[in-house]
Amino acid sequence: MVRLARWRGWRTLASPIVLVLHLGYVWIPLGLLLLGATGFGAPIPASAGVHALSVGALAGMILAVMTRATLGHTGRALHAGPATRASYLALHLAVLARVAASLVPAYYQSLLHLAGALWIAAFALFVLAYAPVMLRSRPGE
Repeated sequence: MVRLARWRGWRTLASPIVLVLHLGYVWIPLGLLLLGATGFGAPIPASAGVHALSVGALAGMILAVMTRATLGHTGRALHAGPATRASYLALHLAVLARVAASLVPAYYQSLLHLAGALWIAAFALFVLAYAPVMLRSRPGE
């Protein structure tokens, strides 16, 4: 958390393609805190921490890097358009729903379905937005 704070991520609010890297990273200490609390006997299921790390940190960073790499390697500007921003939002809402599903058993099934739908939406938006970019030539070629 200290390292993340030192990076001053709030300065990237105007650049979603950079901000999403910070958001992906924030799930690492949160996931580890949840797992640590579980290990110390707190009534928190381990799945909350595991999903914060896997859905939040891993999938969040994967989506962030895929968008940046696709734009950069195809000669496009590193700019997150509306579909990209929507995919970022869907993914981070998915992790919130998935962690909440572990923490609120009364709504487990509903939150689990919501998390799954949002996760699918995040990566479907990526495919819809970036497949055409990857199938076309680089600008100027």
